Amino acid sequence: MSVQEIAEMSDPVLRNLLITQRYHEFALQLRDAGAGEDATWCAFAVWASKTAGASIRGEVLPAKAKQLMTENGPAQEVLHRFNHGVTGWAWKHLTHDHIGQVVDDVTADVSKQIAEGNVLVFAELAPLFTALIDACRSSPRTSQELAAAFAPSLAPLTSDPDGVAVVAAFEAYERALFDPSARPALMLRANTLAVAHEQRRLQPAIAAALDAAISDTLRKVIEQDIVKHLPTAEVRHVLGTLTGDVCAVLDEAWDTALTEAIMQLVTPSETLDLRRDVPPLSGGMFPPELRDLAGTEAESAVAQWDRTHGKGIPSGAHDWARLEDRMNFIVNLFRSRQRDPNLFNPPFTDGQLAALAQGRLPPGPL
Repeated sequence: MSVQEIAEMSDPVLRNLLITQRYHEFALQLRDAGAGEDATWCAFAVWASKTAGASIRGEVLPAKAKQLMTENGPAQEVLHRFNHGVTGWAWKHLTHDHIGQVVDDVTADVSKQIAEGNVLVFAELAPLFTALIDACRSSPRTSQELAAAFAPSLAPLTSDPDGVAVVAAFEAYERALFDPSARPALMLRANTLAVAHEQRRLQPAIAAALDAAISDTLRKVIEQDIVKHLPTAEVRHVLGTLTGDVCAVLDEAWDTALTEAIMQLVTPSETLDLRRDVPPLSGGMFPPELRDLAGTEAESAVAQWDRTHGKGIPSGAHDWARLEDRMNFIVNLFRSRQRDPNLFNPPFTDGQLAALAQGRLPPGPL
């Protein structure tokens, strides 16, 4: 299936799985074309896309939010107080079914935002990686020959202000494939420029997902199912206070669930909490080839976003909706894990790939 065919799929779940697999194929092909042990942006994108898939499929967020509401003592007390307060005024109370419907509705919006971001980036960058790999197959002998073969694919971006960073990223990839000694720094430069473009494009979707209006949705449910049964303005005022209490509890539960669902990255070897510092590996925070970036191709690209001044700490993102917070974490993650061989592990089993090839949702954990 072509990149365009994947991007145009209407089923967000299957589309996400195919995007994840295609990123993996890109990562392996570029590794074999000369990237070697230095992972490209594609190798990281595999696991970001796979992690996003859990939210797109609604596997974690709604269940967690409902659990926090139904098994939380203060939440139960607020619901009881609300329902006791409207007793005699309304024939319907606020039940767990109402809460569940609110969570499901808002989760659907969050999943939609994440799915749209997932395919947006794929539709923009996957054709370029496809063209780069095709250019590599023409057996260029130098980076200049590779650049000449790949130039038509980059040409439309040269006059686009938003495409400048993308062009610079792929120019660094071209050189990295033919310069083993400078490859680690060139690859880090390319990855940093590529991910900065990705994160800028994702900004609206990320902000929308994190700012999901759970309270507004609940207030609409209360207005539709309960308020219309209340007899007087005074009673409605009392209900307004009680509604505020319920919304506060629901907001807290939702924020906790959303944070746990979205603020993590699962790779083959670790689950990273994006709110915490990037943990060092056994050999240190960064591989030897990337410990000192002074005077290297990566220095300026990384310095633009790295708030740790090369130390890697503190890198935890306090506000994932802020581009600067995200990028501080990401550049340190990329620098630290660029030579982690686990990034090249397959995201799916052979059986799952066979199901995908038939257009079916694969069995087992995804």
